Amino acid sequence: MSYSYAIDELDIKILNALLRNSRISYRRLARELSIGESTVYSRINKLINLGILKGFTVIVDYERAGLGVEAFVEVKVKPKDLSDVINQLREAKGVIAIYEVSGEYPLLLRIAAKSNEELVRIIDELGNLEPILDINIKYVLRKYENPQSLIQLLE
Repeated sequence: MSYSYAIDELDIKILNALLRNSRISYRRLARELSIGESTVYSRINKLINLGILKGFTVIVDYERAGLGVEAFVEVKVKPKDLSDVINQLREAKGVIAIYEVSGEYPLLLRIAAKSNEELVRIIDELGNLEPILDINIKYVLRKYENPQSLIQLLE
């Protein structure tokens, strides 16, 4: 399903500013963009009502929080067991993201742990979940940031 909403350059500037700092006040954002505070308020409400802006969140640096070991795990499961496995994975320790993807392994997990030993325990527990047929592990060796603004992405 494809969504298309009429957002303009000002909406994109507001979204970019919120991506940089979701705690910015409407007053400061208005000053930075040289627009009225009421305009910021109405534009943000429009973005919320359209479902484009889903919330204001915190970005956690897992490494600095003591969870410096990460892996991506592909999970092979029968289609009939998919929703059951997803529900089990939502409760699994260390699983910080679950993606349904195409291919032989329909689930991709992002896992964070304090140590290699803890990561091994988490993966062993995943392997013991009954409906899971197979797992394929990709250890994260190094991360590279690639920050792009919405302006760049929408061009």
